[in-house]
Amino acid sequence: MKFAPGQAGNIGGVEWRVVQGRKSPSDLRLDLRAVRFVPVSMSVGFLFADFYTQNERTLAIEGYLAASVAREPGARYVNFILGAQRMGWEDAAAQLQAERSAKAAA
Repeated sequence: MKFAPGQAGNIGGVEWRVVQGRKSPSDLRLDLRAVRFVPVSMSVGFLFADFYTQNERTLAIEGYLAASVAREPGARYVNFILGAQRMGWEDAAAQLQAERSAKAAA
């Protein structure tokens, strides 16, 4: 599936939509909404993987991403997923936040 602003769907009671991101004109953001607790199916994880990998590829083509990331678009997302698997999601999230903070300070 090629993601674009305005797309929306529902996976097991978890609504999702794609909206315009902030990084570039082609950047996209994925929003989720669940009005009550619902079981989260693995399909939600697959949606994340497909969305974030595709968005990285688009940003790489535009030259927004660093050369090291652009050489293998999608690898950055996969590396953070593997980090979450090894260290736990909180440590992986903290590493991502530290990376973003360092980039913002530069």
